[in-house]
Amino acid sequence: MTVTGRKEYSDECAGNRHYTRFNTLDGLRVYLENPVRPEFAFCVYPVSGKPETFNYNSLGQVVTRLADGSSFDSLEDFLCYVFQCDREGYPNTEYVDVVVE
Repeated sequence: MTVTGRKEYSDECAGNRHYTRFNTLDGLRVYLENPVRPEFAFCVYPVSGKPETFNYNSLGQVVTRLADGSSFDSLEDFLCYVFQCDREGYPNTEYVDVVVE
């Protein structure tokens, strides 16, 4: 299930922004594999932990963390990172909120 709404954020994506909530890795995967723009920046808000900002390039399916410029080896690695997956790949968080810049 994917939910959209408005929420007040107080960090690098501060302000009253539209967010999309993803409850599954597959939901976020489909969103990233079918983007509105070929490249965009977005913030991810996990249930617990600090929000982070990323850039996504859909042509190469490359996700880069803006804080340090590091890229994930694959889209799957990124999805597991934001959903805080265990070693077997099972998510340890209920959802993540995504705010597109």
